[in-house]
Amino acid sequence: MTKGLFLKFIFLGVLLLGMFFALGLLGYQGWQNSHFQVVNLDNFNAPNLSLSLSEPQSSVLFTGDMMLDRGVEYQIEKHGDWFYPFSEIKLLLNQADMVIGNLEGPIVSQPPQFSDHSLRFAFSPNITQSLALANFQLLSLANNHTNNMGEEGWQETKDYLQQAGIDSIGHPVKCDQSASMAKGPFIFLAFNKTFPVNCSDEKIVQRVKEIRQDHPDKFLVVIFHWGHEYHLNSSTAQQSLAHETVKAGADLILGSHPHVVQEIEEYQGHLIFYSLGNFIFDQYFSQETQEGLVVGLKLYPQKVIYQLFVTQGNLSQPSVMLGQDRENFLDNLAQRSASSLSPNIKEGKIEVSFSKTE
Repeated sequence: MTKGLFLKFIFLGVLLLGMFFALGLLGYQGWQNSHFQVVNLDNFNAPNLSLSLSEPQSSVLFTGDMMLDRGVEYQIEKHGDWFYPFSEIKLLLNQADMVIGNLEGPIVSQPPQFSDHSLRFAFSPNITQSLALANFQLLSLANNHTNNMGEEGWQETKDYLQQAGIDSIGHPVKCDQSASMAKGPFIFLAFNKTFPVNCSDEKIVQRVKEIRQDHPDKFLVVIFHWGHEYHLNSSTAQQSLAHETVKAGADLILGSHPHVVQEIEEYQGHLIFYSLGNFIFDQYFSQETQEGLVVGLKLYPQKVIYQLFVTQGNLSQPSVMLGQDRENFLDNLAQRSASSLSPNIKEGKIEVSFSKTE
């Protein structure tokens, strides 16, 4: 073999090796792209989960109604996963120090099998660990369903939640000491206003005044279960009680029960969210009953920043609504709310001044 022919073989060998390497690299990249989700963060249209670059004193997320029986339980059993209702929203829920919601029914050791159309609910104790993993640290029991298994069922619910490390407040009828609880810089109160036998507005306002006097330095949050079901706007009764509650010392009011999101109002410098709508429910019959509002709150020494997260349910599994759907929802909510809040609601962020009493 001549020297020239030998060099030609060497050249061809190097060329072939180079081609094999290039093809292998392309193949690996194609496999990588098909097996791993590649996200271009510059084009990812999602709400910013961080409300401020500086550290707040505390952060909380408030959700609407949670009903974990009937169609929701069916989906849980179908997927064989007690965490199923929270799996698409867990990223958001774990952004805050704690999550607070309204538990629309009792947790009992032997929940009856009610019919698919029953208006009585009872949840399995298996759900408590999922609630804890979803970062729920306080649940309101002040609603018209936590007495579906009687007073014993209400107490059993409190016991199961406590075993899972979850606090609870409120009673389906009474407005006694169970209605309030202090946690960190906050104090929370919860009242049910759906029964004629519930506490009067006067008793509630007096209770708020007493709590304010006893805790002048706390951020006072009042949670109401009230209003007319499926009404997109609050009633005059809701508005009257909300205004008197703010005058009595409430810093924030949040509502549930209508199963749809109602308007937001600013009254004497404090926000009123008349209804956060459904968070987890099996009311699949309308778009409005499958949409909800999760309110993020970050508390600073002299201000409060609220962020509005819109949720869209799919077979009792909420996820964060994004893009044009989110913009449309917030635009509609802004039109039904106080005009002074309209630009902030459309942006999904509201800032309110706040200073503690010295």
